[in-house]
Amino acid sequence: RGAAKPHPEAAQRKKGGGKRQRKDDEHGDEHGDAAGGAKRKRKEGVGGSKKGKHAAAAAEHEQHGIVQEVDVLEAGFSVSVHYASHRRSSSADAGGEWRPGTVVRAYLSAQNGEPIYDIMMHSGVEEKAVAHDRCRMVCNVCLSDKRAFKPPPMFCEKCFQAIHTRWSYWEESGDEGGVKLCKRCFSDLKATSTADRVLSEIAHRNVKIDNFLEKKEKDRPEYVDNWVQCDECHSWLHWTCAMYKGEDTPEDCLFFCGNCRRTRGKTLPKELCVAPSEDLAETVLSKKLQDGLKKELAASGVKAAPVTIRVVSNIDCFAKIAPPPPLPGTAAAHSAAKNGAKVALQNGKVGGREFPYRSKCILAFQRMQGGDGPEVCFFAMYVQEYGSDCPEPNKNRVYISYLDSVRYFESEPMGHRSTVYHSILVAYLQWTRMLGFKYVHIWVEPPKSGDEYIFFARSDQQRKPMKREKLREWYKGMLDKAKAKNVVEHYGTMHDMFNGLKSLAEIPLFHGDQWEITVPSLLGLDDEEYVSAPKSNKLVRMDSKDVVQKAQQEMQHLKRHFLVAVLRDPDLSPMKDNDPVISTDLTDSRQTFLGQCQMCHWQFNTLRHAQYSTRMILNHIHNKPSYCVEDCQRGRVEDGSFMVGCDVCDNWYHGDCVGISKDEANTMDSYLCARCRALDESGGLDEGGGGS
Repeated sequence: RGAAKPHPEAAQRKKGGGKRQRKDDEHGDEHGDAAGGAKRKRKEGVGGSKKGKHAAAAAEHEQHGIVQEVDVLEAGFSVSVHYASHRRSSSADAGGEWRPGTVVRAYLSAQNGEPIYDIMMHSGVEEKAVAHDRCRMVCNVCLSDKRAFKPPPMFCEKCFQAIHTRWSYWEESGDEGGVKLCKRCFSDLKATSTADRVLSEIAHRNVKIDNFLEKKEKDRPEYVDNWVQCDECHSWLHWTCAMYKGEDTPEDCLFFCGNCRRTRGKTLPKELCVAPSEDLAETVLSKKLQDGLKKELAASGVKAAPVTIRVVSNIDCFAKIAPPPPLPGTAAAHSAAKNGAKVALQNGKVGGREFPYRSKCILAFQRMQGGDGPEVCFFAMYVQEYGSDCPEPNKNRVYISYLDSVRYFESEPMGHRSTVYHSILVAYLQWTRMLGFKYVHIWVEPPKSGDEYIFFARSDQQRKPMKREKLREWYKGMLDKAKAKNVVEHYGTMHDMFNGLKSLAEIPLFHGDQWEITVPSLLGLDDEEYVSAPKSNKLVRMDSKDVVQKAQQEMQHLKRHFLVAVLRDPDLSPMKDNDPVISTDLTDSRQTFLGQCQMCHWQFNTLRHAQYSTRMILNHIHNKPSYCVEDCQRGRVEDGSFMVGCDVCDNWYHGDCVGISKDEANTMDSYLCARCRALDESGGLDEGGGGS
C-alpha cells in the first residue's frame, strides 16, 4: 500500500472529510505559497535572464507538485520515516526501524518527479528530500499508523463454547464467511453420517461439511480504528486518540484536534461534545455512596480527584413468560441458545410463585490527570433486590450479581483501589439495611481466563485469573469493615446459614445464580422438566430426606463459593426506596452492556481506550430516548409495561399514564396523544397527519 496514504476508511470516519477535500482543492495555491513561496520569490527576483525564467518555471512546477500531493502528505502531517538496517537498502520492507517526525515541506523531485518531503524528526534533526516510499502517515497523537482493536469473541455454533484467539477453527468457505466450528466439534461431526443435516439445522439452510476450511489466528478478521481529520491543522488522528464520537455527527460538523483547541483557541461544536458523568441524574443512593466514599478517603488520608457515582439503571423486573432476548451475535445470545430456559426462576416463577425484584446498575467515574483529563469508568456493579413484597425464600434478600473493575483509579498515595471498592460496597449494604433488607448473598466466583464480566478487553496484566480464596478474603475484608460499622451482624457460608434445611423450597434462587442450576439437578430433572415440573412425572418431593441431604452435601462442597451476610435491624422504621425508575437499553442488563462494548470496540485494555469507551458509554446514556408524558409515572422509559403509540407523532405512552388499557387499545382504530389532539382541534394539525 502507499505508505503515506491515509487509512482507506478515513473518509467514512469523518463525514466532513469531503468538504475538507474540496476546501483543499479550492485553496491549492495557498498551500503552494506556504510550502515554497519564499524560495520562489527569491528566484523570480533574479530578473529577465533565461536562468531566472527556468527557475520560475521550476518553482511553478514545484508548486503544482505540492498541490497534487496535498491529499497524501502536507506540511504538519505526522509521519514515521523508515531507516534501513543496511546502507544498500532503503526499502521499508528490508527491516530497520521507524522514527517519528513532522512534514515541513512537500514537493516533487527534480530528477524523477517523485514526491519527496523535508521532515523535522522528533530527535531534532531535519531530514531533507525523504522519498515517499520511506514515509507512512501516522496518528498525530499516538504516532502509529494503525490502532488495532481486540476482536469480539468467536463462538462455536454447535457447542457454543468460545474459540480461543490462538486456537484453529473451521469455517464455511465463502467471501461472507458462515458457520464456525471449534476443532473438536468439527472432528466429531466429520466422523458421523449426519453432519450435513446437523449443520443445516444450525444454519437453517443447506450446509455441507465438505465446504469447511481450517483457519488459524492469522485468518481472523482484523478490527482497526478509523481516522478523522482536523479542520484547522489538517492532521489525521484515530477516533480513539481524538476522542471523536462520530456516528451521529452531522455531515457539515467541523472537528478540531486537542492541540488546536489548546493553542489556536478552537472549540468543539456542541454536536461533538459529550456531557460528563456529573450531569447524570443523582439519586438518594448515589449521593450516599458518593458522600460515603469521600469521607472514607479523607479518613484514610488519601488524596484523589473526585469520584462520581451514579445509578444508571434502576428497574423493576416483572415475572415474564421468557426473559428478554439478548443482542444477536453477543456472548449472551450464544449462552441463551446453549442453555435455553434454565430454571423456572428465569421465566419468573418457581412452583407457581412470582419473584419480583429490583435490578440496579451502579457505575463509578473519575477524571484522570488530577481531575483535568478525560473521565474513566473504573467500577461497575449489578445487584438484585428482592423486597418485602417478594415471597419466601427470597423475601428481603439482596444478591450482589456482578462486580467488576479496571485498574485506573488514581490517588496519592497509590494502592487504594480496594479502599474505594470496599467503601462503595459497605455504603450500599448500609443503604439496604435502612430499607429493611435482612440478608446479602455473594457468589465468590472469579472470572476464568478469557472471561469478561462487565468491562470488555482489559489489559493482559488485569486479566490474570484471581484465585477464589484471594477473592473470598477480599469479600471477607469488606464484610469485616461492615461489621465494625454496625452494618452487618454476622456472616458465613451457605452451609452455615442453611444447616437446618428441611426442604429445597427454603433455598433462595436468584437470577443468574449457581443454585438455579443446582436445584433442578438435585431433583433429577433437566432444565425443561423443571420449568414444567408440576406436570412432570419425574417430580421429586422438595422436602424428601434424600434430596435435602444431597443439598446439604452440595452446600458443604461449595462452602468456599458463597457468602451470606446477615444485616443488623435498622435503627428506625425501614425507609422506602423512592429513587425513580432509571432505564437505558445499554445498562439495564449486564449481558447487553458487555455485548454492546464488544460490538462497538469499547474496550479498557489501555488508559486511552478506557477514556474513549467511557465517553461513548456516557454519550449513549445521555442520549437515551424519552417516552410518554412529562409527569410519567415510570420515569419516561420503556420498562416492559403496555404502551400505546400516537398515530400522528409516533410517540409512545404508557397505558396507565394516559388512562388506556390494553383491551381498550385493541378496540381503537387510531390513537392521538393529548398534544396532537389539541393541535387537531385548533386546526394546527396537517391533513393526513402522517398516521399509520
